[in-house]
Amino acid sequence: MTLYDDALRLRALLARTTPGRWHLKLHGEGGILEEPQGFGGEASVTFTLIGATAADARFVAHARADAAYVIGLFRGGSAVGDAERGQLDGILDRCRHAAPPPWTSFVEDRDHVSGSDVIVRDTDDPEHDDLEIVGASAADLDFIAAARHDLVQIARRLSCHPHALHALPG
Repeated sequence: MTLYDDALRLRALLARTTPGRWHLKLHGEGGILEEPQGFGGEASVTFTLIGATAADARFVAHARADAAYVIGLFRGGSAVGDAERGQLDGILDRCRHAAPPPWTSFVEDRDHVSGSDVIVRDTDDPEHDDLEIVGASAADLDFIAAARHDLVQIARRLSCHPHALHALPG
């Protein structure tokens, strides 16, 4: 896939996610773990993550705002400057600390016949078993799994090739 294709796919998935600010809690811990910037003024929704590290939760919490940011860079169509590189570095840092890709969403009755809706992380590290996000829709899981791959690819390419932007339609 090209950088442009990744951005188009991510934009389509982002449009189907649960609206509002995503607040995340790790299972068994009290309080909100992560409150991302962006999506202000909207209602909030709290998801509980089971099987997540704090870094995974941070990635999930920021995924929508990070995706909106990189998609916005395409809308601008201009070269990536120092300010944009700083934002891209933050995205890459969150990706670097989260469990490695691939992440694949598995939704009951669509992808399997019993069990929870989960994101399967293909890793041998027992710290990164399946990730269950209580309260998330199938579209949210599809977006999060795709974002784990696409955000790092897009951010890395834009950092290395700041003139690689082509305006997205619409």
